[in-house]
Amino acid sequence: MKKNTHLCSNMAMCCLVAFVLSTSIGCKKEVEPEVLEVVSATQQVDGKSFADLSTQWWTLFYNTPFAKNPAMSDKTGALQPVGSPIGNTVFLFGSGGDTLSRTVTIKKGQYVFAPMINMVNWYIKGDTCDAAYIPAPGQTDLAFLKGGIASFLDAPVVLTATLDGKPLYTDAKTQRVQTAIFEATILPDYTVKNCDWRPKKATSYADGFWLAFKPTVGTHTLVLGGKIKFDATNSFANQVTYTLKVE
Repeated sequence: MKKNTHLCSNMAMCCLVAFVLSTSIGCKKEVEPEVLEVVSATQQVDGKSFADLSTQWWTLFYNTPFAKNPAMSDKTGALQPVGSPIGNTVFLFGSGGDTLSRTVTIKKGQYVFAPMINMVNWYIKGDTCDAAYIPAPGQTDLAFLKGGIASFLDAPVVLTATLDGKPLYTDAKTQRVQTAIFEATILPDYTVKNCDWRPKKATSYADGFWLAFKPTVGTHTLVLGGKIKFDATNSFANQVTYTLKVE
């Protein structure tokens, strides 16, 4: 009788342990695997359109002194990434016409927004250096500024946007973004010799090809760049290879 009681007690204990284990396993929260999120130009990045982010990118570009400009004066990545003033997005920059390698670190969950290749066109009312560079009578600011650069971007020679050796987009040409008219403060060190352009508001328009994505944690290789032709003998190209650390 004692033997049977002992056996029954053990069986009850085993059942209790099995129940606790099964309950614990059943309630354990599964961790969702990280997935690369690539955003197309027709979508939004953290609630903002590509055109809005492009405007903010250019505004930041011209509001930063040349010596600290992340496109023109950064050879290593020390001036990148640049936090966007609108949301959980960081800006990366092209090379200003060079071929460079940079290393940057961003936080887990942040979006990256960067150009493959882009241009901006602007004028300042009352500009003493080029007073004639203004819209013709009856011409809108958009028509005037767009007409100055759109043709160069209509047929890009090269567009590069790869992450870890794989294209981010099947057709990078679909990533073209054209802004509305916006105002940007042009600092004096972006102006030409003998022109007194103290901080003034420039009527501006931007056009270009952009990428956006949210990477997974780890170290990635991002290559961005592009090339456009102005005419048969003149062109502009840039390429940056980023070692992108996500922590």
